[in-house]
Amino acid sequence: MKNLKEKHKVHNEAINSLYDQYQELDRIIQLTSSHLFKGKLILAGNGGSAADAQHVAAELTGRFKIERNALPAIALTVDTSAITAIGNDFGFENIFTRQFEAIRCSEDLLWIFSTSGNSKNLVTLTKSAKQYGLKVVGFLGCNGGVLKPLVDHSIIVNSDQTDIIQEIHIFLFHYIIDQIE
Repeated sequence: MKNLKEKHKVHNEAINSLYDQYQELDRIIQLTSSHLFKGKLILAGNGGSAADAQHVAAELTGRFKIERNALPAIALTVDTSAITAIGNDFGFENIFTRQFEAIRCSEDLLWIFSTSGNSKNLVTLTKSAKQYGLKVVGFLGCNGGVLKPLVDHSIIVNSDQTDIIQEIHIFLFHYIIDQIE
């Protein structure tokens, strides 16, 4: 039981550290809401954060809590043939960028998930999105890493524990989707 209590305490500390980011969270909700009715939400992450990207896309294209029209969202993490071909031919740092360049339009919004804020393929993707004039939202951990100054809006979970960061990211994107619905 001690471990569960410790984990609960760490979660509470991470959530409490978000209080000074509520205005940023509101901006992300407004930005995402407006883009979902003009363009699509494009999502990317690595490892567990790839699963988070897919999770968000599923909640938006399916449903979260209410019956509603499907909202346009796609995770760049789901096409293993594209990922492995692009990784082989263009390098792992371009696995998301090549896909993004093929499907993006000017009204889209990009969400990236990175527990370290230093993933090279997400840095490359973010720079590409910015070149095309798209807004980028980062769900980051630690201190935001090299991605922090590259994204337009970010929520940074003040932790260096990957599991805590990912769990808080899930909490946050569920909250955002709830507000959009």
